[in-house]
Amino acid sequence: MTTPRRARGGRSRPGRGPTPGEYPLSAGTGELSKDLDVPDGWMLSIDGVASSYVDLADPTRLEFEYVQWIGALLDCLGEPGAPLDVAHLGGGAFTLPRYVAATRPGSAQVAFEYDERLVALARDVLGLRTSPRLRVRVVDARAGLRKLPTDSQDVVIRDAFVGTDVPPHLTTEEFARDVDRVLRRGGVYVLNLADRPPLDRLRSEAATLLAVFRHVLLVTEPAILRGRRYGNLVLAASARPMPTLELARAVAHGVAPARVSGTARVTELARGGVSLRDPEPGAAAVVTPFGNAGSPLEMPPGGDDPTVGVREVNADRRRHPMGVGDKIENKLDEARGNVKEGVGDATDNESLQAEGQADRAEAKTKQAGEHVKDAVREVKDVFTK
Repeated sequence: MTTPRRARGGRSRPGRGPTPGEYPLSAGTGELSKDLDVPDGWMLSIDGVASSYVDLADPTRLEFEYVQWIGALLDCLGEPGAPLDVAHLGGGAFTLPRYVAATRPGSAQVAFEYDERLVALARDVLGLRTSPRLRVRVVDARAGLRKLPTDSQDVVIRDAFVGTDVPPHLTTEEFARDVDRVLRRGGVYVLNLADRPPLDRLRSEAATLLAVFRHVLLVTEPAILRGRRYGNLVLAASARPMPTLELARAVAHGVAPARVSGTARVTELARGGVSLRDPEPGAAAVVTPFGNAGSPLEMPPGGDDPTVGVREVNADRRRHPMGVGDKIENKLDEARGNVKEGVGDATDNESLQAEGQADRAEAKTKQAGEHVKDAVREVKDVFTK
């Protein structure tokens, strides 16, 4: 769970709305909010933090930017539309399992969610239906993953949070090695995390993944990577090269344009971090930078008797004013992108090519926004003189 930014996408269709109700959750106060702009759109928040968004009429509608990035990565893997075997670590509103089922029919999926009352909420209010193609296990993600057969999954997606932090026992090198065991050769481990400057969490998670996997990609907004604000970052790790260029093109043109950084750049970031390890048997509680759990192998206790409510809210709308400094920086970003792509072409460095293309695409998108805003100001000036 994080505080993700919403990026409008997908389609909406009229349809039925679920019946409101109240359900207890163990991790604080959870609430389903009806999106008044989308007939079947629902937002799940826990402890006041937006966790998941789902459109019951259109499972391909991915509302949060980081979910769109994960969806774009899934779209780039293997043959388009071919089934995938996917393990989801964390359930929420089960947005990504719905997306995989819709875009890759015949996929076999399993989702591990430790809170049975959250699963009941998804079933009763959001219409979640399990089947041999979508199994839901009420168990901690690490325990669930341990029972999966070796070489059984094409993708493992970690999107599990306690508050705004990833449970520490899902961040260690030993856990990453178990993910590697479960993945088929060339399978991909996808992780969602949230961080703020100086990006210590990102650096430690990157160092941990590089201790296990040969290739690691990072997808995020440039402002987050430059340490300007708090936000989501998506890491992807594999024993084999991933579709860097294709992914860079896919995420560069969204409402929240993102950049794809290759293994070389992720390795640079990891130099400031330390690979995270499980505590030694019998060791005292380990101090970690992730949340309030006393040990990387323990989940925090549940609340006293929190509730889940259902209410209606308007969709979030965000506007970002742009000044002269932003315009100059956008021009510089475009120039840097041209240089990076040129060097990447000359050295056959796909990662550098992808970064250059993403930089240029992002700069072009922002410049287009500049022209629109300037035109609006000119029209306003005409009618206010």
